[in-house]
Amino acid sequence: MIEPGFPEIWERDTLPFCNDSVKFILKSPMSRFVVLEHDHPFVHWDFMLESGDALCTWRLLQKPIRPEQETEQETEQVKPSHVIRCQAEQLPDHRIAYLDYEGKISQNRGTVKRWDAGLYILLSQSKTQWEFRLESNQLSGFASLIRKDEPQEDCSENQVAWEFLFIPDE
Repeated sequence: MIEPGFPEIWERDTLPFCNDSVKFILKSPMSRFVVLEHDHPFVHWDFMLESGDALCTWRLLQKPIRPEQETEQETEQVKPSHVIRCQAEQLPDHRIAYLDYEGKISQNRGTVKRWDAGLYILLSQSKTQWEFRLESNQLSGFASLIRKDEPQEDCSENQVAWEFLFIPDE
C-alpha cells in the first residue's frame, strides 16, 4: 500500500504543466482517495476524495478502466495517453470511514467493495472543476472532474452532472 508523504517521483521539470502554484501544491502532503464498486441502486463506482473530515464523493457511471486492463482487441485501438472519460454525478459528502470500509451498507443500500485506493494531490479546485494527480495500483496519472452545464439524461433526479477525465501515466 502507498503511504502518505512527499512523492520523490514528482520533479518540477517532469510535470506537463508546471508553474509556481503547482510547485507549491506538490510540497503539500498527499490525501487519500478510494473507488468503491457499489451495487445499489445499480452497479456504479463511488469515487471519494478525502477532504478534511469528510469524503467528497461522485458516482462514476462506468468503471474508470486503464487501457492495459482492457481486452487485447480493445488495447490495440487505445494508446497509453488515451483520455478515459466517465459520466459522473456529484453525491453528498460521505463519512471518512469509507476509505477503509468494504461490506454491506445500512438500510438495504447494497454492498461496497474496494476497487482501488491510493493517494492524491489536489492541483486546482473551483465550483465547476477539480484537477488532481492520483497515485494507486489501478489509477496513476492526472485526472479532473468537470461540471456539466446542462442536465444529462443518464443522471438520477436531483443529481448534478459531471465528467471524470483520467490521463494514465505512460
